[in-house]
Amino acid sequence: MRKMIKSYLVFTSAAYRIVMYILMPVSMIGLIAWMGSNIKEAAILLAAVLLTMAEILSDSWLFGGIQARDPEKIDYLKTSGRGMGLLRNALIMDLGRKFLFSLLIAGAGHYVLRLRGIAFLSGRGLAGDGGGAVQTGVKIGILLCFALTSYFFSTVGTFLSRFGSLFWINLLIGYPCMILTALCPYLILSSGHSIWLFNLLNMLLCAGASVLTVYIAMRKCRGGYYDK
Repeated sequence: MRKMIKSYLVFTSAAYRIVMYILMPVSMIGLIAWMGSNIKEAAILLAAVLLTMAEILSDSWLFGGIQARDPEKIDYLKTSGRGMGLLRNALIMDLGRKFLFSLLIAGAGHYVLRLRGIAFLSGRGLAGDGGGAVQTGVKIGILLCFALTSYFFSTVGTFLSRFGSLFWINLLIGYPCMILTALCPYLILSSGHSIWLFNLLNMLLCAGASVLTVYIAMRKCRGGYYDK
């Protein structure tokens, strides 16, 4: 694990670490605290939507362009026999960090709402009539839904944006991913279907997107040896 973390940190500048590891999560949780009194649990979804865009935009400075025909930022890796292994570890750790932060912001957001005395799902009719245990399960399911949806679309967005190396490509891809991050939980909650069935499907999609993201990036980078 330490080796994978060190591999990941090779690609991150000090400014990137400060912004993405400290300022970004703190600002998202602060947004939830600020907006929670007005829109309640929707503040957590709002933070998840903005997190999707933040992840896609920030990737422009991290792995931007590595899936292009002439990938940038990795020429020095080709001179080392360990270069591709280092890149694979960094890609995996980046996905792990995305997933962890999506869960952290959703969970911390819920805790902040509780501290402010804002009842989650109050008056929404989403918890059913099954008592506290069912209500707790629904709460966890909805929070997980927000986190998984944000992770999935941020992963898909970064995957697509890596075929180019220009910032505006990340921005252009980020907008529809934000919309889908907001729309999908709303549609599934409005449909009346079990939130856990959606979460199970979402977990499978997240796993598939994660594997594809690492596989294609590594394939494109290895192809650079042969001008593919």
